[in-house]
Amino acid sequence: MFFFGRRTHKQVPTPRTHQVMKYHRRSRLPILITSTALVFCFLISIASLALLLLFDNIVEWKISESVKLQNESAVLNSWKSQNVVSKFSVFFYNLTNPTEMLAGEKPVLQAIGPYVYWQENEKVNISWTEVDGVPAISYFKRSTYKYDAKLSVGDPKNDAITSANLPILAISAASNAGRGPSLSTIEMVKFWTSPQIFTTQTVHGFLWGYFDTMLSLCKIFYPETCQTDHVGLLLNTNNTLKGPYIIDAGIKNSSNVGKFLSIKGNRKLNIWSTKRANEIRGTDGTRLAKGIQVGDLREIFVALLCQPIKITAKDFTHPSAFQDLKVMEMDLDSSKCLPGEVYCPNKASGPECPPRGLFDISQCSVRGDVAPPIFASMPHFLNSLENITTPFRGLRSADPRRDNFKLLVEPRTGIVVEAHIRLQVNAHIERSAHMADLYKNISDPMYLPMAWFENEIEGGPEALKLLYSAVYVQPDHIRLAIYVSFILAVTLFGIFSIVNVILMLVRNSKCICSVFRLRKQNPSVRHLLLDAPADSASDLFLKNNEDTVRSTVSPWNNLIRA
Repeated sequence: MFFFGRRTHKQVPTPRTHQVMKYHRRSRLPILITSTALVFCFLISIASLALLLLFDNIVEWKISESVKLQNESAVLNSWKSQNVVSKFSVFFYNLTNPTEMLAGEKPVLQAIGPYVYWQENEKVNISWTEVDGVPAISYFKRSTYKYDAKLSVGDPKNDAITSANLPILAISAASNAGRGPSLSTIEMVKFWTSPQIFTTQTVHGFLWGYFDTMLSLCKIFYPETCQTDHVGLLLNTNNTLKGPYIIDAGIKNSSNVGKFLSIKGNRKLNIWSTKRANEIRGTDGTRLAKGIQVGDLREIFVALLCQPIKITAKDFTHPSAFQDLKVMEMDLDSSKCLPGEVYCPNKASGPECPPRGLFDISQCSVRGDVAPPIFASMPHFLNSLENITTPFRGLRSADPRRDNFKLLVEPRTGIVVEAHIRLQVNAHIERSAHMADLYKNISDPMYLPMAWFENEIEGGPEALKLLYSAVYVQPDHIRLAIYVSFILAVTLFGIFSIVNVILMLVRNSKCICSVFRLRKQNPSVRHLLLDAPADSASDLFLKNNEDTVRSTVSPWNNLIRA
């Protein structure tokens, strides 16, 4: 039995077919390149856009990390080695009519100054510690004052000033408070020393200390009460080591960098009448919490006052040393104390609570039952009650621009770049029943101005330029580079998209044209256009199976049908 299969013609590719297939492969390369470039540009544009949207947050994070006093960091090394030099000016109020004042007349004051010193603050004995798990830094501070005769009005060792006699006022205030020395002790002091309410001393003596006979006797008979025989507004301040001070390093929270955690071994005070007032809060004033905006409040703990002061962000300005840097001006407004923020001492040397605009520093300067009745204020009683200035003549009116406590702070970092620290010292004078003969015709209590201080600190132009570059110039350059890369990536993405579409259109059109031309020349390539591609492996199997059956059927079957 013979079977005759259908003869199938094997389609042999012609040279023209090879050209078409070669063109197919060659035309894919430009499309592959442009597609890769499209993906790359897309990724760059997305990354650049994300960086632009998050850039401010990244900068704030970087600033937060940079202000921390971390071990071996550049900021910590700068903080350790930086010795701040400031201009310290002193103005004294000379009482020109002490005799007439005792007779009942108003005191006449004459401002004398400035006496200028250059103050250098140095940090020593620096070490790491912890307070309640918070990384902290412990250090001591030494202040040195050097007199500048060229900037001063006279010779502090020869110029004489008449002002309040603080030791006598201390005994008088303690007697009024019911905790002073006995009447017999007071009479003995009056007999041996012939004290007066006012005393005349040199500027140097009033400032740095002078020998007092009454204190000398007190030191002999009451050594626990009187530990020194000298008295002065800045006694034991020049070239004296003070501390230890412990501050927050800001490692756990950069907003707390520089805040006092402990002062001289005390985490709280025992001077004031309330728990809140005895808390140690605020920084030393060299830096504040970052991110300052207009209206924000910051606290600075002033060791001279034994209490924090609140300063308010007023407006933007520029430091005198570098005008390109934009800083926040912050000043003190003691007339806006919050409820419960009044600082009343446990042992008052005068009124139980100070009036508005004044700070009772009697217990802060000398601890114990007998302390001089010293009150601090802004120069010329700025922001104080009007009746406080009524008893005096020769006292100029307060000027906020010249008398206020002012800081210039870089708002993003909280670094103080310029400071004008001003403070006035006043003696509270009030009659005492046991010492009435000393007061004579002085009837009404008063706060007699003794002196006021101005401490000016200015950052150098080079340091301010570096700060400006690090905080503003460099981030702006980086932002600009990211923005340019985003624009460039988007532009290239659009260009490559257009090129890619054109290449695909050209490739498809050339393929179709080539196949039509090839079909005319060689009908064997008809399947390139007419045969539909197999959809799946099953379609190929059915088609091959059908051809096989046709080829194996005997031609006799056709004859039988015929």
